[in-house]
Amino acid sequence: MAGGGPELAGLVGRARGDERIRFLGAVESDRVLDCYREADAFLFPSRSDVFGLVLVEALGSGIATITAAAPASTADLAVHERNSLVVQSHDPKVWAEAICRVTEDATLRRRLGAAGRQTVLSRWTIEHSVEAWVAGFRLALLCGARNL
Repeated sequence: MAGGGPELAGLVGRARGDERIRFLGAVESDRVLDCYREADAFLFPSRSDVFGLVLVEALGSGIATITAAAPASTADLAVHERNSLVVQSHDPKVWAEAICRVTEDATLRRRLGAAGRQTVLSRWTIEHSVEAWVAGFRLALLCGARNL
């Protein structure tokens, strides 16, 4: 597990003795891609992220992703069973089932990872970014014109 936060100490305590789990703490940005390459899956159980750029990074790295439905990036990028597993619940049992599916099924893991990477490669291009900026400027101009 990479990252930190107020729940980290409790998680470390609960996982004590389980050698399958490693806690890396905060990871330098130049090491994040290495973490994706070393992992079997990326879990994004967020309940409230406004967007969640980390999901874009994980999908783009080609790792299988499991995400909560709550982050806005999920609705924009993740398609359940196609390029990610989208979990509609915050119930730990439901998450455990999704994690087991991805870790036990190498074919599913590879398929989700490849499809996730393709999603990012086809949608997160410089052209896509420019089009989004232009659309935003047009919308701002339209809204501004209505307020005159």
